[in-house]
Amino acid sequence: MVKIGHQDRLKALDTLFNARRSHTQWVSEVTHQQAPCVVEDHTLCDFGKWLIEAEAMLGSVPEFIDLREPHQQLHETYLSLKTDPDLALRSSRIRDISRTLIDRIDSLEKYLNRPRSD
Repeated sequence: MVKIGHQDRLKALDTLFNARRSHTQWVSEVTHQQAPCVVEDHTLCDFGKWLIEAEAMLGSVPEFIDLREPHQQLHETYLSLKTDPDLALRSSRIRDISRTLIDRIDSLEKYLNRPRSD
């Protein structure tokens, strides 16, 4: 188990809470608007920046590692579909990836909330 200080753990939990809220809002926009604004580079959105920043602290935690792929996949899928007139298809694909990302955020939160002996 990776040792994470109390303050770092609280910061990570706060970031994950905000990421979930922002992500849910973003998915709603993506699935209900024709072309909402989206950051093309997955490393430049707020959550992507946090993933890079938290790498030093959480980079060996499997629950953290598991966040990378769906986050990147979400950006890539949106970019590939943003010109697609089939809103239903776009909504379905975005929602599927979104569920995976939210499930993985939940897993990391559970990891960070486990009782510690440190």
